[in-house]
Amino acid sequence: MNVAQALEHANALVFPEIVYCGGFSSMDAERQKNEEALATLREEFAKNDNPGFGYDVILDLADRNRELCDQMGIERLNNTRDSSLARGMSDQDLCAGVAALQRRKASTVMREMGGDRNNLAWPTSPSPSAARCWASTSRRRTATRTAVTS
Repeated sequence: MNVAQALEHANALVFPEIVYCGGFSSMDAERQKNEEALATLREEFAKNDNPGFGYDVILDLADRNRELCDQMGIERLNNTRDSSLARGMSDQDLCAGVAALQRRKASTVMREMGGDRNNLAWPTSPSPSAARCWASTSRRRTATRTAVTS
């Protein structure tokens, strides 16, 4: 898909009822077209100082695709390949995003990843005893009764 086709697709009127009535196959075909157009437009926007369209076109198409994916459901989308997910990001960008979410340094996340994206996980405490948990106290909690006075 070239930029002109991607812009035409992004600016086309969409009737969700027609897409949804066609079943999963038509919804999946529309999702794939959206993602191809998104990839083309993002690439053009990144490499061209004056791409001839605003970033709002990309955002609107991404919102439209997100709504479509919500209608399709997570069960159907679990095993689909998508060019706009983390697989399309560089390791450095991915680690920076993970570090921001985890409130850590990007260099620490990059070192822990060690070149394998499967190593990215939420940090855990070093040992179960070091974890703070309200239920793991050595004292028994006793119920206290208070007298209600009127």
